Amino acid sequence: MTADHGAWSELVAGYALDALEPEDEVALARHLPACAQCTAELRAHREALAHLAHASAPLTPPPSLLEGIRAAVSAESPDAFAPRSPAGAPPAPVVDLAERRRRRVSRPQALAAAAASVAVATVALLGVQNADLRNDRQDTGQLTALQEAVAALEAEPGRTVPMTGLDGEVTAFAVVHDDQLNLVLDGVQANDADDSVYVLWGQPNGERAVALATFDVSTADRVAVVRDVALPAELRTDLHVLAVTLEQGRTAPVQSSQQAVVSATVPA
Repeated sequence: MTADHGAWSELVAGYALDALEPEDEVALARHLPACAQCTAELRAHREALAHLAHASAPLTPPPSLLEGIRAAVSAESPDAFAPRSPAGAPPAPVVDLAERRRRRVSRPQALAAAAASVAVATVALLGVQNADLRNDRQDTGQLTALQEAVAALEAEPGRTVPMTGLDGEVTAFAVVHDDQLNLVLDGVQANDADDSVYVLWGQPNGERAVALATFDVSTADRVAVVRDVALPAELRTDLHVLAVTLEQGRTAPVQSSQQAVVSATVPA
């Protein structure tokens, strides 16, 4: 890149921010149609600013950035931010045109630094948004796997009962048939298969809960499925509550004292 073209690149940054002086703006507008490099640079600046404008949260540049820009411009052109002379003041001294041009170029240099800072901030912000997007895709994949498992279990007629976790979110489904049920769980932590076990409980209305099945959840289980759990005769017509607890030991206790990991009231 030649020194002359470097000056054009500096003007491009100011043009993207709508901050050029009229003469420089006209000159650049005439230059752009014949210069592919400047056109590409202008497009890149505008894309960065567009990403910033549509960010999920406002990105406010720190005061130190603005002060640094002002200091840099003032160092090159001390009158850049000076107030205009009041009416009746003595005329400004004659300034050599070459010197005036040098001062004009110095301001786009500072604007180029500002545009570069904005671009860096935009890249950081987009990195955060991309990370959020990856997490959203992972969550969507997990939800899809849960839906697919439930759909497979619903192949035979039955009642689908959503079950909520401690946070109130639906993280499991029971598909209840006449004499058995199937259970699908999502996001339940793995248990230690040596000294703990998950227990599925069924409770008739007004009666004590009955242990229906025990099962383990491993770290490899994206969605845990417990199939073909037999329902005792008393629960086939009066299944009021379903719940899952994590118990110590490898067998289901007669009665649980643990808080339910997921639970649901089964509609009549």
